[in-house]
Amino acid sequence: MNTKKMGLMSVVGFTALITASLASNAMADGHKNKGMHDSSKMADRLAHVLELDDATKAEVKTLLDKNSTEMKALRESHKTELEALLTPEQIEKLQKMKKHRGKHGKYGKNMKDMKDKMEDKG
Repeated sequence: MNTKKMGLMSVVGFTALITASLASNAMADGHKNKGMHDSSKMADRLAHVLELDDATKAEVKTLLDKNSTEMKALRESHKTELEALLTPEQIEKLQKMKKHRGKHGKYGKNMKDMKDKMEDKG
């Protein structure tokens, strides 16, 4: 493999890792869709830090757009599969957990804390 291809593959891998990490952190902190899916901004930052040429920057943006779309579809698929395993009551509890998480960031020290909090609120 030539050096340019290896460099591009490194950028692609690094970009995927950074995108997944940032998206995961944003979701964990309850900041859904607050700038984390702006592939242009991410591509600009990567282009600046990694000194990418315009062609590589365009390829990185395309990759980020594709990854964002695929991750959204994967999350929806997982949600559908999970809900198919649950009873209507369990789905309702899950929705309450998600609502609570959105207000308070994280579930707590562990899932037992979350269950205790939900039971206290009824």
